[in-house]
Order: sequence, then C-alpha cells, then structure tokens
Amino acid sequence: LEELEAAVVKGQEQGSLAEERLRDLTREKAERRHDAAEMHARLAEERQQTDYAKSERDSAVARAEAVEALLQELDEEKQQADSQADYLAEALANLEADSGAALLGMEEERDELA
Repeated sequence: LEELEAAVVKGQEQGSLAEERLRDLTREKAERRHDAAEMHARLAEERQQTDYAKSERDSAVARAEAVEALLQELDEEKQQADSQADYLAEALANLEADSGAALLGMEEERDELA
C-alpha cells in the first residue's frame, strides 16, 4: 500500500511538472507567435517602403528622361535659330553691300550730271 501511495504521489508530482512544462511551452508558443506577427508587420512595412522608394525612383527617372528630351529638343531649336541667324546676317551683309554699291553708283551718276 505504501508503494502504491508513493507511486501516486510520484505520479502527481510528475503530473504537476508536466502541467507546468505544458504551461511554459504554451507561453513560449504564444510569445513566438507574437514575435512572428511583429516581424511579419515589420516586413510588410519595409516592403511597402521599398515599393514606395522604387516608385519614387521610377518617377525621378521618368522626369529626368523627359527633361533630357526637352533639353535635346531645345538644343535642336537653338541650332536651327543659329543657322537662321547666320543666314539672315549674311543676307543683311549682302543687302548692305548691294545698297552701298547702289548708293555709290547713284553718287557717281550725280557727279557726272553735275
């Protein structure tokens, strides 16, 4: 009978230890789930920030490409304007030369008539 009582007490002690161990494991499991949820939330936030940064970078690249295209277009227009200015300067010089020659011719005719 004493052996049976000792076995019951030992069984109860082992049962209490097992219950305590089960509570510890349950608490650890809950802590790990909480930590995993926090990590998941952090990863989601980082992913969102990364996506936003990529979007901003893509927008900046698109704006830079648009500015580059505008600069190229302006450069082409400047070259055309420079060519037109050169042409007009040459035409003006020719007109001045022609009008100077005509004026000289008229002065010579006036002198001859006088």
